[in-house]
Amino acid sequence: KLMSISLNSKRWFLTLLLFSCSVCQIFAAWNGPSRDHAKTYSTPYQDGYLSSLHATCGLKKIKYREMKVKVETWEVFTPELETGKLKVAVALQRNSKKKILRAPLAIFIPGTFGNLNGTMANRWMDSLTRLGYHVISFPNPFGTDFVSQVPMGKFGTVTTEAKSLYGVVREIYKKLRMFHALNGSVRLIGISLGGFFSSILAALDAEHPNPILTTDATIISPPFHLGRGIDRLDGLVDELRDPYQEMSLLRTFFKFRKLCRLESSSEANVETLRDARGLVSFHGFYKGLMSSVKKYDKVRSLSYIPKKKSAYQRWRNRFKFSTYYDDLNPEGKRIIRSVKGHLYYWMAKAYRAGFPSIRVLTTTDDFFNDPGAWNSLDLHPMRDGMNGMYGLILDPEMWARIRQNLIVLEHGGHYGFRGKPWFEKFIRLSFGWNEELTRRQANFEELYPEPALELPVVDTEINPFQ
Repeated sequence: KLMSISLNSKRWFLTLLLFSCSVCQIFAAWNGPSRDHAKTYSTPYQDGYLSSLHATCGLKKIKYREMKVKVETWEVFTPELETGKLKVAVALQRNSKKKILRAPLAIFIPGTFGNLNGTMANRWMDSLTRLGYHVISFPNPFGTDFVSQVPMGKFGTVTTEAKSLYGVVREIYKKLRMFHALNGSVRLIGISLGGFFSSILAALDAEHPNPILTTDATIISPPFHLGRGIDRLDGLVDELRDPYQEMSLLRTFFKFRKLCRLESSSEANVETLRDARGLVSFHGFYKGLMSSVKKYDKVRSLSYIPKKKSAYQRWRNRFKFSTYYDDLNPEGKRIIRSVKGHLYYWMAKAYRAGFPSIRVLTTTDDFFNDPGAWNSLDLHPMRDGMNGMYGLILDPEMWARIRQNLIVLEHGGHYGFRGKPWFEKFIRLSFGWNEELTRRQANFEELYPEPALELPVVDTEINPFQ
């Protein structure tokens, strides 16, 4: 009886929250304009690695001072980290008198090894603030910004790291509610591994007695199965270690410039396609892994990485994702190679607990995933977990529900569409809640005329947790 009362209370709370929200999209699936725009996507690169690399050509980092909304750094107290705090980037909508305005909230988690003030995080912060959102940007738990705060659990234990993120999300939400700064949707966005973490956060929030994510989670270019994706990356490292692991910066630059000059896949040859695989594998993932493991080794005083040059080189020549997990975190490896490594597992868990909507945007040739990873279940390459190695997909009805909110682009690699003007329009269509808002730059005082509780206006950064 008590359980029944608790469940009814939760449903009542969710219903009240959704109907009292002035701009929430109750059924926040991909809308018609987003789906129509997705049909217009095209790319001259039919190779997933080439698409992924070419998206970075000419991609400029948007600096905080260039954004329409001031970005602050908050240190949020949390017992999940040994330092007791996690730094996050915060952009709050304000009027001309610097008073905080009531606005919807977007929570962003960047891709693998992503840090604060990175190119990916800043682009999303700029785009979402222009659409009228308050934005909170987190470091990815695999990145050095997060690792440097010394998580209680071992690096790479995704379930523990997700709980740490979720605790900080709730702390920030509580503070913004105290400032009366929220009005409308609370949305979660994650890219690549950040998308995988977002699916776990969606499940944690849905199972919480007082959920705060009112609208949706948007997951872009996620690993379908994290353990399988890491195994695929390790295969690329083994295949391409010579010559890309030790390639000089100058030689790397010339290869990158040559690849950026290709106007289509038809101009590529066997050598250039191999270069695309090598540069994406080592500069997109391997170097980030090395940086984070070095930081983890240092903050934990593990003495894991050899100091002598010859010993270090031998260690480096065998090092990859599975080496780290086997040496330092075998339990973390068991988690990511099990059913808990399935994006499907966390999405299903969230939906069963009442989460409103999880939107997925991916491509047909994301090298992180097996071809056909988003097929119908009868054609799915991982339905049986590849003989049980990676966990099973056992619920055809849930898989059908997940696919209802799925957009799969023809080609584009791993987040390889991000450098196109097409994608900026896709963001506006998918996160703007009315047609006028998707066209305008911003006039936040008109959009949210009633200011929130005023914070002190000072020249230095504001941190309400101090």
